[in-house]
Order: sequence, then structure tokens, then C-alpha cells
Amino acid sequence: MKLTGLCLLIVLLSACSLKKTGEKTGEAVGQFIKGASSGVQNSFKVEVELSPELKAQGIELGKVIIANDTLGVDNLVSVYCIFNKDFQDTVLLKAYDNQKLETGRSKLVINARKDEAGFYDFPFDRRTNLDSEDCRLILQ
Repeated sequence: MKLTGLCLLIVLLSACSLKKTGEKTGEAVGQFIKGASSGVQNSFKVEVELSPELKAQGIELGKVIIANDTLGVDNLVSVYCIFNKDFQDTVLLKAYDNQKLETGRSKLVINARKDEAGFYDFPFDRRTNLDSEDCRLILQ
């Protein structure tokens, strides 16, 4: 009888411990997911430098988003462009690492009217590393 009571006590204590462990794990996973969803934008605050030629053609830039492809590789740059003049041309987005070495290029044909704005996606080769500590982007 005492052995049964002791076993019951051990099972109850284990269950309480597992519940607390599960809660902590749930909190950690929740924090990770929250961090992953909000932290991606924080950790990838990459700025795009706009060439003087594009500025003269009436382009302004808004938000820049680094996204990943279907394999989870961060190699897609979405740039919010604002057009203050009609624009029709091919633009080139170049990526550089922290040693100022070029690591990738992406071209996009853009046709936009004055006062239009929107996101434009520039896909890079999967081997192009687009992380916040090792990336500089120039739109020309």
C-alpha cells in the first residue's frame, strides 16, 4: 500500500514537472516563432542605395524586404519603388559583401506611370548571401 502511494506521488510529481517543462518549451517555441516572424524584418534591415541616375528619373524607395525562396534561401529582395515620373527601363540591383566584393546581380524591366508605387521583386542566385551583416545593395 505504501509502495502504491509512493508510486502515485512520483507519477504526480513527474506530471507536474512535465507540465512546467512543456509550458517553458511552449514559451520558448512561442518566443522563437514570434522572434522569427518579427525578427526577420529586424535582422534584415538592409538598405538599398539608389543611383543618382534613377533619382534623376524620379524614383524614390520605400521599404526593402529580404525574403526566401521555396528552399528557404534568403535570395529574394523586394523593393518598394515610388515613381514621381513615368518610367520605362531595365534596372539592375547589385549585392556586395562587407569586403565590398560583388556577390550578385538581378535585373528587372519596370514600366510604371507617374504616381504609381509598388513592390518589385529581384531574385538572386541561391549562392548569393543576403544577410544584414554581409550585404550592401545598389539599385542602378
